[in-house]
Amino acid sequence: MNSKTVSNLVTAGVGSEAAPVKVDEPSSKRLRPATSDVWNFFKKLGTDKDGVERSECKGCTKVFRAGGKRYGTSTLKRHLDSCTQIKHEDIGQTIAELQLKMGSLKIDSGVARDMFASYVVAGDKPFNMVDDRRFRNWVKYISPTLKLPSRNTVKADIVKVHKREVAKL
Repeated sequence: MNSKTVSNLVTAGVGSEAAPVKVDEPSSKRLRPATSDVWNFFKKLGTDKDGVERSECKGCTKVFRAGGKRYGTSTLKRHLDSCTQIKHEDIGQTIAELQLKMGSLKIDSGVARDMFASYVVAGDKPFNMVDDRRFRNWVKYISPTLKLPSRNTVKADIVKVHKREVAKL
């Protein structure tokens, strides 16, 4: 018999004859990897005498039931919020705070126009690139509050940048 499978002999009756038939049953379930981030803060202790898996907080060494269908990681996540020994940041809250800060960011349109004109001149770009729908969509995505100048305004700004650069010489 193979150690990985348990073989049972079953008697199958066909008419008056009884022939032994082997039935293989798997001895253990396939284990899935622990994918939750809470396992970075908890140590698996194994199963206790009740057959329930236990885990221990790495910060305060409190023991919890964990694993299986009945005892998931929700309790462990809630414990992380209240455990004073472990410092962790809620990344979702951090992103929300950054979005609020970015939304209140003020962009000076005059400075933006000068910088864009310098970019067009230095990169030898066409000044009518502001008319491209994809370029406008990209700028709107980056900064919804920024108002793009027209190609005629860009042309006038390029002349101003040119005069300013000539004056520096």
